[in-house]
Amino acid sequence: MATSVPARRGASASRVFLWLVLVALLALGTLLTGLAIRNNPLESDAAQGGVSKWLFLQQCQEKLAEQLPKGFTLVFAPPVERVNGTRLQTGGGWVHESVITVRGPDGDARARYQCLYDKTKKATEITGLAPITQ
Repeated sequence: MATSVPARRGASASRVFLWLVLVALLALGTLLTGLAIRNNPLESDAAQGGVSKWLFLQQCQEKLAEQLPKGFTLVFAPPVERVNGTRLQTGGGWVHESVITVRGPDGDARARYQCLYDKTKKATEITGLAPITQ
């Protein structure tokens, strides 16, 4: 005994609707990803600055860590403050000014520092490091 299953009338219409929804979601996701990448504050002005802002901030962090004696650690400002404290120099390169906390065996100390990326030399250097006296 063979029984046939009757075809549903709305099946093809709902299948087409699902495909349209999937295509629309894919297009929306692509658009939002493109906007997010273009407006990323850590990648901004890499051509004018010589390197990306993210790479510059990483290099500053490494240069500061190299200057510390053993047993000391650095605590940096939150990422938003670090990004906002970074600006382009005229003629190319980056300047970053911020406050760090240096943790050592005798307690914590705060210091203000300035980091500079020179586009012509293609080098990052710490140009100012001074303790904050309270």
